[in-house]
Amino acid sequence: MKLNKILKNKQGVAIETAVLFMIVVFFLCTLVTSIALIGSQQIRIDKMLLAQDVEIDQIGEDFLSYVVNAEAEESFPDYISRKYNSVEERLNLYNKYQAICETNGNTISVYAKSDTEKETALLYVDLEIITPTPENGLTEKKVNIKEWRYMLSQTQTE
Repeated sequence: MKLNKILKNKQGVAIETAVLFMIVVFFLCTLVTSIALIGSQQIRIDKMLLAQDVEIDQIGEDFLSYVVNAEAEESFPDYISRKYNSVEERLNLYNKYQAICETNGNTISVYAKSDTEKETALLYVDLEIITPTPENGLTEKKVNIKEWRYMLSQTQTE
């Protein structure tokens, strides 16, 4: 039987057409379901990343507060532990900030924890403090943010 005869034949194509459309509908249903699942998973990932970004930003804001309000000779973890009320909260924050933050004067680098060593700086903040003098006309200490950068490689912070 030749192909032309099959194509010209109008009888008996209902089953083939139904099967073809069932395959197309099944493919489209699979596609829509897959897109919905991927979107749901991406929303979960975005929520986790947002929570991490907020926590990292909070470290930077706490450092800014530390630079402005800290007492003389007080370390950043000591300032953080004094800022929060409960003893358990203080211990957790002190250990956390001591482990992943490096402060150097008016600069802080927040690193991702790993088992071996620091891998990537998540946040780098560099501040400039302007103390009040009669020449500049300020009545209280002012802090300018020189840099506030996210997700840096190790070489960018050195």
